[in-house]
Amino acid sequence: MNEPDAISRQDEREARSLARQIESFINGHSTGKHAMEAFADEMVHHAHRTLQQSFMRYIWVLLQAWAACKKQGCFDLRNEATVEMAEKIVNQFENDAAFPFI
Repeated sequence: MNEPDAISRQDEREARSLARQIESFINGHSTGKHAMEAFADEMVHHAHRTLQQSFMRYIWVLLQAWAACKKQGCFDLRNEATVEMAEKIVNQFENDAAFPFI
């Protein structure tokens, strides 16, 4: 195994762990508008602007994955609105989505 493979695997493990942490947080605070606003405020007003751009790349990939669920049929009533909104957003902006690293 060369070093880039090890880094890539570590990055994947950390990404999956972060996704589970976010899921756990949302599970406990899913209807808390204050928590959502605090998260948004932290990201928009306190995160480094380059990292905001990187975060948006993650959001874009997430939206694309949800949009793909429409064709794959991997949704039900619990996340149907999410899948449909993601599909609309991706269809509207797929040719314009660019989040350069500056």
